[in-house]
Amino acid sequence: MNFGHGGRTVVNATNAYVRTDEYAAALVSRPHVVVLMLGTNDCKRTVWGQHRQDFGPALANIGRSFLALPSQPSLLLLVPPPIVQLEGQSAPVNDFLPKLLSGEVRERIQQVARQLSAESAPAGGGITPCAPGAVTLLDLHERWTARFGCVAPPGMASTSCASLYSRASKDGVHTSVRGAEAIAAAVYEVLEGCRPRDTPQSKPRRARSARW
Repeated sequence: MNFGHGGRTVVNATNAYVRTDEYAAALVSRPHVVVLMLGTNDCKRTVWGQHRQDFGPALANIGRSFLALPSQPSLLLLVPPPIVQLEGQSAPVNDFLPKLLSGEVRERIQQVARQLSAESAPAGGGITPCAPGAVTLLDLHERWTARFGCVAPPGMASTSCASLYSRASKDGVHTSVRGAEAIAAAVYEVLEGCRPRDTPQSKPRRARSARW
């Protein structure tokens, strides 16, 4: 199930994700796996300038809200893909700061993943990313840089990297179909080793997702 809402932030500003109907619906969906990718919209100059210190605590609280659910879900926390500069695009649009996502925001998401993992590590160590209470980090920024040559401006996106982003929006932020498939494939690689919790005959659980 998809509980994403475009243009929303981690920090509790005007466009905060926690103020959406999708977030409320996600909390009552009884998830077994939560895939959470937020942070790109926090990388706007106007947002980060006012709420920089709030990002880490706010992301941790969102993570805790899912980990505390009665269904005892595991959490897959994603670092979003980089913001890139496409051919014909003179500069990042909509006040985005690509290097902020590549640097400080990425580091804070990594820190939150470690923090939540330490707080909610399941008994026995959480053998798989689907174990109740397990917290796993998936760094799509690192993955897209290594696999597709994506770099933050002023460098120009390679042809392989550019194909992951929407030609319609031309902002170096929103993904193309190929980009969405690349995200889904990365998530699948992490979760494919998971096994049902109850009995060998149980059907696999459906992953619930919250995207930026």
